[in-house]
Amino acid sequence: MQAPDWIWFVFIFAFGCCVGSFLNVVIYRLPRDKSLVKPGSACPSCGRHIRFYDNIPLISWLVLAAKCRYCKSPISPRYFIIELITSLVFIGLFYLYFYTDFREGIPPFSAGGWIVYLLHIIMLAAFIAASAIDMELWIIPLSICWFVTVVGLIGSS
Repeated sequence: MQAPDWIWFVFIFAFGCCVGSFLNVVIYRLPRDKSLVKPGSACPSCGRHIRFYDNIPLISWLVLAAKCRYCKSPISPRYFIIELITSLVFIGLFYLYFYTDFREGIPPFSAGGWIVYLLHIIMLAAFIAASAIDMELWIIPLSICWFVTVVGLIGSS
């Protein structure tokens, strides 16, 4: 039995939000030579650990009114924007590949098209991170360039 279309769109939107949340970690930490894994998320102003319920993509930023729960310092709108853009790009590409005539050369989702889609959203996520870092610091970390190159080579084989 096949899942209804709306379930796919909700799942991909939520997945895109989560990837966007991780991209915010990449955007902040990668150019500052900090680990992407440890320590957990913390407020840049007061340093307090951000609890899981304050780290829900899109929702937490809105519920907390773009402020830290503890010190009330503002949280950049970039966090919300990156999460939203990533989820919309993921949904847009999914729709374009699997619900329009644009999919020439792309097999249906269940027949391997998901691999093409996955490779493309990985590269687009890296481009979103590179763009945000470049807009803020006027640099693009070489590690992102190498990552996209490797993903592209894997996808071309």
